[in-house]
This record gives sequence, structure tokens and C-alpha cells, in this order.
Amino acid sequence: MATTRYSARAGTRTDCTLAGANQVYVDADGEDTFELVIWVGYNIDWEDERQSFADADNPDLVTLIDGRRIPFEVARHAAFDAISIIATTARGRATDVVSEDLA
Repeated sequence: MATTRYSARAGTRTDCTLAGANQVYVDADGEDTFELVIWVGYNIDWEDERQSFADADNPDLVTLIDGRRIPFEVARHAAFDAISIIATTARGRATDVVSEDLA
């Protein structure tokens, strides 16, 4: 399972445009700068479930929902079925923004 961290430079501020208006989220402590940690992972037994993913004509390929066919190993390394986003303030207060099992 891999974890990748993304964070903005300290002291920067990102304004988000939502529905045509600039809105900046401020938490209960007045904080408006956050480190975001985005985690994706999977809980798939690829070998056990290979038949359900494999292309009918070529078991080394997987057919994606849009019809493209890619090598099974590429799908195995790029796929995920869970996502979590955690926002942490400079004071160390962490908040789960989203935590979902997508399967």
C-alpha cells in the first residue's frame, strides 16, 4: 500500500471558486491554511479475483469501463478502491475531509 503526501508551501493561500464566488474555508479556530494528505489504497486480492477483471479475449488485459483495454499489471498498480483526505492545521488539529470505500 502506497501513501503519497502533497502539501502547499507554508504561508500560501489558495482561494477556491465555487458556484462563481470566491470562498475560503476557515475552521472553528480561525485557521485557513491546511496541509492536505490524500491517501488512496486497495483491498483487492488481485490473483484471487483476476478472472472477474480479465478481458474475455485476452487474460493479460483488463477492459476498463470506457472500453479501453490495458495490461493487467498496469491496472493492478494503478487501481484503488478507497480514498481518504485529511486536513491538518498548523496547530496539529486533523480533520477527515473524506474517507470512503469506493467498492
